[in-house]
Amino acid sequence: MQKKIPKLLLTLPLVALLTGCGSSAPPDVEIHVQQQPIPVVQGSYCWSDKCVDKIDYVSLLKETNYNTPTVSTGSKLSFDFAAQPKKDVALHLVQNHELTEVDIQQNSFTVPKQTGTYLYVLSGRWNQGSSDYVFQIKVQ
Repeated sequence: MQKKIPKLLLTLPLVALLTGCGSSAPPDVEIHVQQQPIPVVQGSYCWSDKCVDKIDYVSLLKETNYNTPTVSTGSKLSFDFAAQPKKDVALHLVQNHELTEVDIQQNSFTVPKQTGTYLYVLSGRWNQGSSDYVFQIKVQ
């Protein structure tokens, strides 16, 4: 006698696939200064069972022909993830190949008052893994 598998058990994997359960890539992030969007480049990440190690941040921006936006000194920069990180969120300023942590409050921070070009790495951690996001601004 054949055993019948309930239809519900057959449809569960399809439902999980269609609803994005177990996404294969880290969530996107949007970064803005006032209403001006700041371009973001996906950095290194480990997501589910896959790790991708990108080249150094400066070279990554050059390779992607990054267009550095100009912002005003002291402006407030904010960011929103497509899926809110479950764990740590960190922002680092990259200067002379060294990372300095930047204080963030409620997914935002104030850009420097000193003019110059600043390279940042935003990092998030989720249950599925972690990801870096790279962006640069020119402060005037």
